[in-house]
Amino acid sequence: MFKQINKVNKVTDESSEIKSEVEQAIEYIIKEVCNETNDSNHGNVDNVNDQSTIETSTAPVSVCECPVDTAVLRIGGNAMKQECDHLMTKPLDMSSQEILRDLNQAKVDIELIKQTLDTEVKQDIKKMKLDHDKSKKDMKMLTFGHANLKRSHNLLQHKQNVSNQQAKRFKKDVNRLELDQINVKVDVKKLKSTSEDPVPWNRREQISKQLDKWQKNADNFVETRAAKCVLKGIKENSCLTITASSGVGKTSILRHVALKMKEKEGYDVLPVTNPNDIIQFNNPNQKTLFVIDDFCGTYSINQSHLDNWESVMEQIKMLIENKLTKIIVACRLQVYQDEKFESLSIFRTSVCNLRTKDLCLSETEKKNVNSRNISENKSIRDYSVL
Repeated sequence: MFKQINKVNKVTDESSEIKSEVEQAIEYIIKEVCNETNDSNHGNVDNVNDQSTIETSTAPVSVCECPVDTAVLRIGGNAMKQECDHLMTKPLDMSSQEILRDLNQAKVDIELIKQTLDTEVKQDIKKMKLDHDKSKKDMKMLTFGHANLKRSHNLLQHKQNVSNQQAKRFKKDVNRLELDQINVKVDVKKLKSTSEDPVPWNRREQISKQLDKWQKNADNFVETRAAKCVLKGIKENSCLTITASSGVGKTSILRHVALKMKEKEGYDVLPVTNPNDIIQFNNPNQKTLFVIDDFCGTYSINQSHLDNWESVMEQIKMLIENKLTKIIVACRLQVYQDEKFESLSIFRTSVCNLRTKDLCLSETEKKNVNSRNISENKSIRDYSVL
């Protein structure tokens, strides 16, 4: 079909060239005829005096006023006119007929191509429109889906924030409950210990105040080798006696060791004066350290105190068989050396005599004690005789 179109285009171009040449020739001929006619008319004006003839012949003839038939007739006469008329009505030859057929066929093919193209273009336009509508619909669905996802995301974010806040509150509540539980356990333990405490609450208050007073004075204490020996002795034995002359430091060492046993070993320190208090206040399930100062008298042995101790000595021996119960006493040397004291045999098993060479104050310890006492505006005796 494209070959036919090319052939038609070629024929059409040749026909256009022929037509153009013919038109140019005819236009030239007509122009020449008109010019001759005008020249002849001017000559007639000079020789002819008839007014009417002049008016008729002097009218100029232009190309547009001279038809082709008239031009042919003037140029070639009737013979040429007849020949032109014959050519106009003469049938086409085979070559011309083929060209005409090709032109008609090309026209048909062009029309067919145009229809085909129109149909395809319409189909493509329709398809593109359908695709556009579908894309528009998909875009609308995507927009709607995006909006739903955004709402869902915001909702989940809100729920997560709420959950985080609830988790924080829950954690705080759990921590508070755990703290309350600890406090309850402590309170229960206190109540239990109070209910099980063999020491009356009023006596317990007196003992607490007494221990607080000891603690305040403990800052001025200078630890000596005697204090270390007593601390070691009470850890290893259930009963220990500290003995020395008056003013050597028995009471200070006694209180210092008692506080150490309370802080480091967890003992319940109970200062007592009556042996019956040991029997009454003893707790077999708790570490207990009974502390007694000026044991069995101050300057000499007190018979009444001695009798009280002798009456419960067997019970006390049974109590100290429990490793949780310990007794530490401070006794003046003259009381300890009294013959009557021998009946209190448990207090003679472990003894720290501060007058011995190994336990008396060394020169360095004396200087340290003197420095501490001077800073506290106190004086100290010279224990060089010990």
